[in-house]
Amino acid sequence: MIFPVTVSIGQVHIPAHLIFEIAAYISGISLYRYLRKKHPDHLDNNTRILILLGAIGGALVGSKLLSFFEHPEYINQPHALVLYLLYSKSIVGGLLGGLIGVELVKALNHIRISTGDSFTYPLILGMIIGRIGCFLSGVHDGTHGIVTTFPLGMDLGDGLIRHPTALYEIFILLGIALYIYTMSKFYTLPKGATFKIFMVLYLIWRLWIENYKPVETIPNLPLTAIQLACCVGLLYYCILFLFMFRSKETL
Repeated sequence: MIFPVTVSIGQVHIPAHLIFEIAAYISGISLYRYLRKKHPDHLDNNTRILILLGAIGGALVGSKLLSFFEHPEYINQPHALVLYLLYSKSIVGGLLGGLIGVELVKALNHIRISTGDSFTYPLILGMIIGRIGCFLSGVHDGTHGIVTTFPLGMDLGDGLIRHPTALYEIFILLGIALYIYTMSKFYTLPKGATFKIFMVLYLIWRLWIENYKPVETIPNLPLTAIQLACCVGLLYYCILFLFMFRSKETL
């Protein structure tokens, strides 16, 4: 396999990453609509639209903002910064930004019910398909791992044997989905629990796997920007769970 993988249609060469990115959005949205019909959330259309706008807007801002903090050196290179922000995305930033956006919308509109469960499986599906595209891009989208002698290492297009971290993440996401599905079959999970479980497990995963990516740490800190964001997200859920425990509430 030659990286980056492209799909040729006549004289047009389309990056496989772009194809899988579009497929990720379409599949995630389609699954969300299917699950919403199968398990109605009992929200009126206006409220649902507000929550979706909060999720999309927050995810967009969070994704770009965390991408910027990953490479602050571009602040003195306006043209490079604009291009980087146009094409770069951070899944962790998108998830945390979407979470903040939804919670703000709910707070402003006095919505008290949990709304994250309907997003859990669509997010996982979209992320899996998107990571296939990341893998097919090789080292060109910045999601590859460091050089390794690990048996699963691969040449991702630069002649070096690296951790295929995109493939690792696909299997982790499948494992998270299987774990949540199994838990829901054996236990009656409170509303909102599946999304919280997904977020905590995924943030723990990203906190660990970032050690195997060639990303600079924040000055004077042993953490990358993504790892710091993961720590903030995990701290939020620790405080949330502690508050629920003290209030004698379930998840």
